[in-house]
Amino acid sequence: RTDNSLIACHQLHNAAQNRIIFYERNGLRHGEFDLPTAPLFMAWNQDGSILSIVSAGGIVDFWTCCNNHWSLKCSLSIDALEVFWASP
Repeated sequence: RTDNSLIACHQLHNAAQNRIIFYERNGLRHGEFDLPTAPLFMAWNQDGSILSIVSAGGIVDFWTCCNNHWSLKCSLSIDALEVFWASP
């Protein structure tokens, strides 16, 4: 996270399940959620309230957290983003 309160990492769980795990600065585990495909890239927005994850299938997911519960807010195809930004 941009305020250095959380570190996000990917874990391959049970050889088929992809999981995003969060750790506090002191090393304690602080939440997790499962993904259907392996992530290629993860990034926080400027204030650390949204985690974006680019998946191997060409999908960008936007996740937010409220009361230590992570929820998927939006999922976009990379092809759709290229078409959107290419329009005049």
